[in-house]
Amino acid sequence: GPPPLAEALGGASGGGPVLVLAGGDDDIAPDLLPRLTQVVARGLVRTLRELAAQSGRQAHCVVRACGAGLPSLLGQAVIDGGQTLKLIGVAPEGALADPANGSPVSGLTQLVTWPGAAWSDTWRARSDLATHLAGAGGPPLLMLIGGGPGAVAEVLQAVRRGWPVLLLEGSGGAADTLVRQFEAGEADADDPVVAEILADGRLGSITLGDKAVGAVDALARALQRQFGGDS
Repeated sequence: GPPPLAEALGGASGGGPVLVLAGGDDDIAPDLLPRLTQVVARGLVRTLRELAAQSGRQAHCVVRACGAGLPSLLGQAVIDGGQTLKLIGVAPEGALADPANGSPVSGLTQLVTWPGAAWSDTWRARSDLATHLAGAGGPPLLMLIGGGPGAVAEVLQAVRRGWPVLLLEGSGGAADTLVRQFEAGEADADDPVVAEILADGRLGSITLGDKAVGAVDALARALQRQFGGDS
């Protein structure tokens, strides 16, 4: 189960930053790729690496193990950053056997498989794992960049666990849909899943503007507030 698994992954002490990247079930729009590459590499990976160094604890990122979009982008950023950030990929056993899902992303520190064929079969396992890796250091942070049909359900799972959720507005997909409903203060067509997220969620958002630098800085500040205080 997740507790001994967390120990095997080196997370027994806990307390370091833990970020769960939701989604990964969609492709990245070509016009967004240059900006998202900077946001992931400089805003996300570099900041988590710096926060881990300041605290003396390991930083972890938990992600969908297969995916040509955000998971692969994150994996490459981890490789380019010297792999000081632990990148844990979680996948249902059936998905790994399906060629349509592709091979596991590059840069994974560990690949964790779980019984099942659907990606939704791993949500609880991934959440349990992230919680144990975080230990007494506070809840993990769920971040949504873009996201396909399954991403909103992942956000709901995080909300039910009391995790903070950070949405990247302007990244398309589920993230933009949730930001729009969050700002309107109501769910489209009284969608019960979104309504629960809006009512109970600790939601925040940053904006991917025409230039990446603003989003990079905003993400760095958000991670510092969540995991290490402003520096």
